Amino acid sequence: MLLVIFLVYFVITPNEISMDMLTSGMTVLPSDPVPDFKEPIQNVTVAVGREAVLSCSVTDLGHYRVGWMKADDQTILSLDTRVITHNPRISVTHDDKLRTWQLRIRQLKESDRGCYMCQINTNSMKKMLGCIDVLVPPDIDDSKTSGDITVSERDNVTLVCQATGQPEPRILWRREDGSHILLRNRPDDSESVDTFSGSTLKLLHLDRRQMGAYLCIASNDVPPAVSKRITLNINFAPSVHVLKSLVGAPIGGNAKLKCDVEAYPSSNNYWIKDHEENLLNGSRHYIHEKKAYAKIISRHYIHEKKAYAKIIMILTIFNVTKSDLGGYQCVASNSMGRSDGSIRLYEVKIPTTTTTTTTTTTTTEAPTTEYIFENAAVTSPRTTDFEMIPIEEEPVENWLFPSVAPASLELETKSSAEDHNNFSVLRLVSVMLFIFR
Repeated sequence: MLLVIFLVYFVITPNEISMDMLTSGMTVLPSDPVPDFKEPIQNVTVAVGREAVLSCSVTDLGHYRVGWMKADDQTILSLDTRVITHNPRISVTHDDKLRTWQLRIRQLKESDRGCYMCQINTNSMKKMLGCIDVLVPPDIDDSKTSGDITVSERDNVTLVCQATGQPEPRILWRREDGSHILLRNRPDDSESVDTFSGSTLKLLHLDRRQMGAYLCIASNDVPPAVSKRITLNINFAPSVHVLKSLVGAPIGGNAKLKCDVEAYPSSNNYWIKDHEENLLNGSRHYIHEKKAYAKIISRHYIHEKKAYAKIIMILTIFNVTKSDLGGYQCVASNSMGRSDGSIRLYEVKIPTTTTTTTTTTTTTEAPTTEYIFENAAVTSPRTTDFEMIPIEEEPVENWLFPSVAPASLELETKSSAEDHNNFSVLRLVSVMLFIFR
C-alpha cells in the first residue's frame, strides 16, 4: 500500500495518472456506504483575469477520494486536497462540513475555457462535469481592419473592421465629429444615419461631405469597449465660393475681401488684381488664411467642428486709394484642378455735413423763435438726435475705417425773456376768447 502511494505522488507524472489507479490495493467492505454526488456542479461564466470556482459536493465519501481532471485532455489537476498540476494558478479547497471540494483557477485565461471533471474513485468510477466559460473583452484585429485611405470623389470604398472576443463582439460605425454617415445605393438615392451596424461599411459614389474620420467601435458587454479611428480622405478639385462679390470702402479707409475655398489635397492660394498683378504681403496688403468651422446639429447637441479641406482666404487693403478700386480674383489650384472667384472693390462716398438756419415769424406779436441746426454738441433742454445710417453694413466685418459720420444734429430754440413774457400774455388772451365764445 505504501508503494502505491509513493508511485502516485512522487514517481508517476500528472499526465500519466488515472483515477482507477487510486483504487488498486484498496479493500472495500460490503457494509461501506457508496458515495455519491450531492448536487450537480454549477457552470460558471467569468471574465478573463478573474477567479473561477467550481464546487463539487459529495455524500458518504468514507475512505474514498475526490479528484479534479480537465475533461478535454484528461489532465489530472488534483487528488483529494493535493494539487498535482504544476500550474500555480490552480488550487483546491475542501470544506469538510459541507463535503465540498472546490477547484479554483486564478487569473483566468482564455485557454482555461472548457469543462472540468470531478471524480470519485469508486470501483465503478463516478464523475460529474462542470464547465467554465471565459468572457474576453473585444480586441480589434488590425491585420484584418482597414487603415487610413485616400480615394477620389465619386469613387466607391469599403471600410472593414474585425474584432475578437467572447462573446463575439458587435461592430458599430459612427463619424468622429458627430455628423451623419451618408449611405447610397445610387448617386440620386441616399440615406443619412447616425450609426451603422456591421463589420463592413460600404460607401458608394463618394462626395467631399463624406470625408473625415470614422470610428469602428467593438463591444460585447465585457468592458472595456474598444475603437479604431479610420480617416477617409477624398481628393477633389478646388471649389471657390465668394459670399460678397461687391465690397465698398471710402478713400483712405480699409477694405477686407474674403473667399471660401474647399480643396483636397490642400490648394495653392493667391490673389490677383485685374487679372494681371499678383498681390503679395506688404505695407498696404495683408494676405492670410484661417480654418473654416462648420456647425454640426445632432440629435442631442449642437457643436462646432473644423471643416475638412476648407479655408477662408482674406485680403486686407490698407489706406484705399483710387488705384486700388477694381476687380480682384482669389485663385486656388491643386493636383486635381483650378478654380477662382471675383470680387469688385468700389468707392463709398462719405456724405458732407451742412449747417442750416431757419427763421419763422408769426403775424401776431408772438415771440420770434430761431431753429438752428448745429454740428457742435451743445447741451439744451430740447434736442433731437438724427442717427446716421451706414451706407453699407454686413454681418461679417468686410472693411474697417474710423467713423467719419457727422455729429448728431441738434435742434436748439433761442428766445429772450421779453419774448417769453409776451408769449404768456398771448396764451392768456387765447384762453379767455375760448371761454366767452
